[in-house]
Amino acid sequence: MISTPLALSLSSKVTQVGAIAAFAALLGIAILALLVFSQARELRRLREWAGRAPERAAETEQRVSAQASARAQQPSVAAQTVRPVPRAVPINARPAGATARRPQSQAPPPRRHRRPPARRPSRRPRRQRHPA
Repeated sequence: MISTPLALSLSSKVTQVGAIAAFAALLGIAILALLVFSQARELRRLREWAGRAPERAAETEQRVSAQASARAQQPSVAAQTVRPVPRAVPINARPAGATARRPQSQAPPPRRHRRPPARRPSRRPRRQRHPA
């Protein structure tokens, strides 16, 4: 029985893998081409939309000014519907810090801070440095 040399058997595997990789690369290039054309179309649409911005701004300004003039000509109905809120003590009569402070009975108890444990002295003595 004749055995195939190792180099020839590896060569056929490399050829198969290369063909598969080339096919995958072609698919990738096709997808990238589609994305580029799609982006170009979207960019053209956005440029046209941005070119119409001054007209849109003028249209919005006209609409807002028309609504404002219509409101100014109507009698004020909102002023008649406002009712004062009854309060026991007027807001202006309260002291400035009364709302921010709590009575002492509602204050939380003070926190006790634990002291960190004392450092133990090292077992070996420090080396003395001698000036040179």
